[in-house]
Amino acid sequence: RLRTEEDMLKPYQLAHKNARRVKAYFKLMKIKIIEVNVHYERGGLEGTIDIIAMYRGVRVVIDVKYSGLIHDKWDELGWQMSDHQLVFHGVQAHQYHYLASGIPFFFLVVSNTNEDDILFLEMEFNDFGREQHLVEVDKTRLAMDVGRDFGFTPHPELVRCKKCAIAAGCVYRMD
Repeated sequence: RLRTEEDMLKPYQLAHKNARRVKAYFKLMKIKIIEVNVHYERGGLEGTIDIIAMYRGVRVVIDVKYSGLIHDKWDELGWQMSDHQLVFHGVQAHQYHYLASGIPFFFLVVSNTNEDDILFLEMEFNDFGREQHLVEVDKTRLAMDVGRDFGFTPHPELVRCKKCAIAAGCVYRMD
């Protein structure tokens, strides 16, 4: 027997409701999806863009986020766009804006805690920010090359290790 939405746990029910709501939002805003999950490479950088769409007669990038922190202005993952959050979210925005050759970039943030909250945020860019992003990319590459060639000195910390994406295979991790 096929599962129905009523058979699902509440978080999955909410995800399905929110998916329908996003489709309705796109229809209301006259956003037409052109492509999804598009892999871009440019200048030695790469990334997979969630959505390329037409909005107000212009091609745009839309990056979809599912978050419980839409109204949070303190957590770096929040979406009230404090200076710290702007820097945190701006890294991805700058990367995708660069990869897509400068077309407008939007975050679509959908609440994972309710059926009401949705944000459609346009990020603004300038030449200085773009250059700064590329400088940071080069610095990161250099640090990774040095680590690869000469090793690195691990500095495990419980909180950092808990958040680290490669902690499971790291012999230096702190549990």
